[in-house]
Amino acid sequence: MEDNHSHPVIKQGWLRVIILLVPYMLIAGMFQMLGLLIMGWVTGDDLIELLGQQENNRGDLRQLLIIQMFTLAGALLVIWIFCKHIDRRSLYSLGLDLKGRGKDIVLGVAAGAIIMTIGTAILMVTGLLAIEQTGFVASSFFLSLVLCVLISLNEELLVRGYILGNFMASFNKYVALVLSAILFAILHIFNPNTSPVGILNLFLAGILLGASYIYTKNLWFPVALHFSWNFFQGPVFGFHVSGLDMHAIITQKPPADELFSGGEFGFEGSLLATFLSLLMIGWVIYYFRGE
Repeated sequence: MEDNHSHPVIKQGWLRVIILLVPYMLIAGMFQMLGLLIMGWVTGDDLIELLGQQENNRGDLRQLLIIQMFTLAGALLVIWIFCKHIDRRSLYSLGLDLKGRGKDIVLGVAAGAIIMTIGTAILMVTGLLAIEQTGFVASSFFLSLVLCVLISLNEELLVRGYILGNFMASFNKYVALVLSAILFAILHIFNPNTSPVGILNLFLAGILLGASYIYTKNLWFPVALHFSWNFFQGPVFGFHVSGLDMHAIITQKPPADELFSGGEFGFEGSLLATFLSLLMIGWVIYYFRGE
């Protein structure tokens, strides 16, 4: 529940967002480094080698999981400090109320699964995607699942919970949605193998993930959708996830047409993802605007 007994130290929501971004990047980076230091100490791996693996997108699932754990911890710390001392409200007020939101979670997971299943089926039927092999490794599957949960929580708390929420305090909710989606795309612009279509689709993903929030001010639908989108895209169907290569049940053959399959950036780098995202945005707005 939102704390209404005091006003924010900084009145303008958009200014609170701008001020947050620098300490967020610094502290998140420091926490990531701490995670790598601890991992290097536990495993005996050289820190320089670990850093090189991350820079070249070659880290294994353990590394990715530890980095995301520490990134989430750093994000929670920064956002909590800003909520408490700048916004003067609770972290919970960003949209973490679970009461009555079980249906939203189910819908979010289903929506991500449906988009990825339809997209994969279309690419296979048209011959734009071929399966090289399949294989299930329980430990990798579980680590990937947890990794996708951490990524979705981290990004939704920051972008939808804090950034979009504060933009809505300064602008019309639709303007706030577009601005938050632009920032969401910018935050991913240095991911491996980015492309113009990929950046466009990241912007549309920001619209899709934020569309329910502008009506409900609740994070659980976008968290569930974000998790499901990444999980089915990567660990299940074998696409890269925003350029990140993850262990998957399905191993795809190299794509023949990157414009329609997404190539090394993943499904969200494809024109097919553009079309499906637009359809899903329309459904989300139709479904949630009555709440």
